[in-house]
Amino acid sequence: MASLRCTIFVILQRFTDGIKVREMLRSSMPHQPRPEGHFLTNHELGNITSIQCLEARQRDPTVICETIDTMFGDSQFQGPLSSGNYPIWDSRECNSAAAGYLCDPTQAITAEDRTDLINEMQSLRYETPVTCGRLGATNDGVDQRHLQPFYLGVALATNWPRTQMDPASLQWLGESLIARWNMDQLFTGTFRPYALCPNSAILIVLPDSHQAYLASESSEFISAERGGPEVVTALLAAMDRSGPADGIRKGIREVYRFLQQTVPISEKPFQAPPDRSQRDTFGLWTLAQRLMFAGSILALAVSFVVAFLVLLLAPGMVGRLGKRCEHP
Repeated sequence: MASLRCTIFVILQRFTDGIKVREMLRSSMPHQPRPEGHFLTNHELGNITSIQCLEARQRDPTVICETIDTMFGDSQFQGPLSSGNYPIWDSRECNSAAAGYLCDPTQAITAEDRTDLINEMQSLRYETPVTCGRLGATNDGVDQRHLQPFYLGVALATNWPRTQMDPASLQWLGESLIARWNMDQLFTGTFRPYALCPNSAILIVLPDSHQAYLASESSEFISAERGGPEVVTALLAAMDRSGPADGIRKGIREVYRFLQQTVPISEKPFQAPPDRSQRDTFGLWTLAQRLMFAGSILALAVSFVVAFLVLLLAPGMVGRLGKRCEHP
């Protein structure tokens, strides 16, 4: 009987120690907050493109993001325009009634012209696709090339800072807008990957300063150096004739005309420069051939001279030799 009591006491003691250990572990663990808000379904997450919209949708799943100011990531745009301060194409400051990659914060052209230009860019975008290579390809082992639209955006501004009109500043602005606007979101998603098809460019137009610049991520299809001068020349010439809107329209058409008539750099056959040792050997062999040819010409000339002298002197020499033989 005593042994049974001891056994029961030991069991109760261990059970009590186990409860104490669990209480100690629970007290040492951080407090987990209880989840709040609405858990969004895949359908409700489909059209969310900003943190503000996500937070609003978690609070109320019936919120329509297009009707709230927080839908636009750049809705709090403030300050003067500059290379480091320019709104996103879908913000109110861009004054674009139609959905398109055109921003006119200083209203350099009319609303009707903005709508017409956006419609033309949308049509040309799909009428003139570009061939993307390995950077924009899928994991298809058979053919790693595919067609994709080329996205051209237009950024307008007046009273632009004169200290930021140089090509380096405008190129920086264009690359920044390409990254922030994310015009090829349909193919890349919300976050742009590092390796992708360079199928985006920004046409920067400063009408009051009579300047334009074409910025792109790469020279694969078009850039400021490759096709850019033709685009800028055509744009400024049309602007002088008919105004900013017609100049921009001409520049847009020139961009897609260049894309249609040229071949991407990656598709051109690579020509390796000749090796230096091969160039030196080739140069020595060429010099030796030239010396041999010059020696041959000189020998031929000497032979002609000798033959001419023989023709002149040979008859007299034969006559004198004959007389000496007759009268020794």
